[in-house]
Amino acid sequence: MSEDFETKNARHKELFANVNGLRKAILFDVLAPAGITTITVEFDGGGDSGLISDISARGGDQPTQLPTTQVTIQQIRWGRRGGRVVRIHPLKLRSSPVQ
Repeated sequence: MSEDFETKNARHKELFANVNGLRKAILFDVLAPAGITTITVEFDGGGDSGLISDISARGGDQPTQLPTTQVTIQQIRWGRRGGRVVRIHPLKLRSSPVQ
């Protein structure tokens, strides 16, 4: 028997919120010890198309580099049975050179 849309959507939203919280905690655990207080991401495009054109970091009022730490983040996909995390992959932090 197939789940109805509302049940599947509610489970997906709950899983997304949980995974998103984990992602934030992982990133903040890397950024805080480096003294980073602000990350600015510049996006070129709109809607579903475009790309990130620049990422910059600041520690207080001063430009700074992102740490070169590689972190692992989780990705979820709509409609998977049991609401599983379907992909775990590394993400290397990098930013534009400090001017």
